[in-house]
Amino acid sequence: MANAVIQVSGGQLQLQEETSTGSITMKSLQASTESFFREHPEIPNSHKMANELLQYIKQSRTVTTSLRLKKLKVQPPVENTH
Repeated sequence: MANAVIQVSGGQLQLQEETSTGSITMKSLQASTESFFREHPEIPNSHKMANELLQYIKQSRTVTTSLRLKKLKVQPPVENTH
């Protein structure tokens, strides 16, 4: 069925597999680091090490600021009828 083609009025459709990777959030990074350190019993105090690593990553992030133009809706001029 992977190569099946479906005939519809106006053309044909075929399934296409698409793979995407989830984004890295602080919560998922925390869970991943804790899991990594838990799986390495040779590392002492794995929970503390995971937290220290995550804090280091958070503090090491670079922050950039940029400017961009934003198009505003133009309001029609108000006529003065005095």
